[in-house]
Amino acid sequence: MLSRVFGLPLAAVLVAVAVAACGGSHKPKTTATHTTTTTTTHPRKPAPKFISEEVHGPGASGYASTISARPGNMVAFRTVVPASLKGTQTIKLSFAQGPSKSLSITASTPQHSSTATVTSASGSSLTLEHIHYSCELPPSPSFCPAKHITTTSKQVQLQFSTTHAAGITVVGVVGPVTLPTPKSLTPGTAVVPAYKIAELLKVFPGGKATAATKSVAPTTSVTAKPGDFVEMVTRVSSKLHGARQPVTITIDQGPGSTITISASAKGGTASTATIKSKSGSPIELVLPRYTCNLPPLPTFCPPSKTAAASHPHRYMLTFMAAPGTAAPAVLVQVQAG
Repeated sequence: MLSRVFGLPLAAVLVAVAVAACGGSHKPKTTATHTTTTTTTHPRKPAPKFISEEVHGPGASGYASTISARPGNMVAFRTVVPASLKGTQTIKLSFAQGPSKSLSITASTPQHSSTATVTSASGSSLTLEHIHYSCELPPSPSFCPAKHITTTSKQVQLQFSTTHAAGITVVGVVGPVTLPTPKSLTPGTAVVPAYKIAELLKVFPGGKATAATKSVAPTTSVTAKPGDFVEMVTRVSSKLHGARQPVTITIDQGPGSTITISASAKGGTASTATIKSKSGSPIELVLPRYTCNLPPLPTFCPPSKTAAASHPHRYMLTFMAAPGTAAPAVLVQVQAG
């Protein structure tokens, strides 16, 4: 997902949940007369105790409870958990897929629910397609993975466990629209030798997908500078159609003038790729994230393991894959080391 999902813009993956501080108070107001002083204290406004669901779309400056959109527009839904709700919250999301002139997503807990709505800008019926969400690797707080995913012809439902620090962001495409969908094969059942892995990289200068970057194929070595984003694509291949195997991606964080990424199936030969500093000065990789698609799109999610190590500084992601099944793309940001 990661920089693009089936031709979608990189910006969709970088949508972040911004949680504003809630509540507040006023300082006492004092009025003096010749002989007396009167003090009026305003009561503290209670902090919200409910989640809120919001949506962001084309041309909008921020999130709102309702927006209008057209087929082909990308929309991002976020669930905000207020600081007044302590601990982990279990939240169920229900996406209406249409067709309808109004599409809604409802976030609910046992105590409360909140709904955001996308209405048709043209008056024609809309659908919600290619639903996906982006997950950060540890130690960043995350709402991933999704649990209890159910789909019907009219609705998608899934459940997350999250906190105020993480919130939830899910992205979709307003349809009806035709987008390229990768083919996914059903894995075999035979135990076969370790699959061949190819780890490839692609740079998005400043985090933007331009016409120039879209035409550039991923490669095993790239140069990057602070502010760029790098997409890491893992490809799995074999002449044999066997069962899924664990594939682990190891991302050195840096800092260094050259940073190495490796990937391999268990027991197989590792494939390495390198990111070199364009200026020669040390760089490091931060905010690694991968994308999960919801059915019926092919997905590798949830990964079987995600971890971060401090000595040396690196990120690790393990997933189950076979040739022809969905493989992850991991997006990282480059910053000065």
